[in-house]
Order: sequence, then C-alpha cells, then structure tokens
Amino acid sequence: MNIFDDLRGMYTLVLDDDEWIRNSLRVSFEMEGCPITVFETAEEALEELKRKQYDIIIFDYKLPSMDGLEFVKLVPKSSSGAIKILISAYLTEKLISEIKKLPVKGIIEKPFDSATLLSSLS
Repeated sequence: MNIFDDLRGMYTLVLDDDEWIRNSLRVSFEMEGCPITVFETAEEALEELKRKQYDIIIFDYKLPSMDGLEFVKLVPKSSSGAIKILISAYLTEKLISEIKKLPVKGIIEKPFDSATLLSSLS
C-alpha cells in the first residue's frame, strides 16, 4: 500500500519560504491526488489555519518573520490534532530538545527526499 493512499483523504498545509520546496511538495502531492496548500509566510499560514482545518502541517524552522517554534505555538487550538512535521537545515541538539517540548510529531533535516517525508507521516 502506498502512503499517498492514506493521504488522499487528508488536507496538508506546507509553510516554507523556499519556493523550490513549496513547489516540489505541491507537485508531488497533487500528482498523487492529495490535497495540499502551500504558504511562504507564517502569517499567511496562521490566517489559513483560522479558516480551515488541516490534518497535516509541515513547516520550516527558519522563516522570515518568526521561527518554526513560534509558529507552532501560534497554531490555533482547532488544529491541535494535526500531525506537525518540522523541516530544517539548522538542526542542533538544543533545537531538537526545544522541539520535543512541543506538539511536533517529526523532525526532518534538509535536504530531504519525499521518502523521508512520507515515512515521518506514517
């Protein structure tokens, strides 16, 4: 069974200021028929999360106006059940210990491939 089979019924939000990552994930998910919405800024993503429920939230650590730790703390309570995955090229032991205090299911180090991302969702 393909992980995308499970994801077809789930809504995914991606927050990353890297256009290549946003577009790559969007194309991969859309090719498999999985609903996905991508955002460049935390503010845009937070506004969207006020309007719509998502099952999966994939977000970058290093963002222009706030970091991923700040972002995940501001995710509305209505999205508390969403699977949250942090992606980062700046992982340190200190950052990992901070992330583990938050409701984040997985941590993925950049660069990553779709197999790594998909395995963190299963």
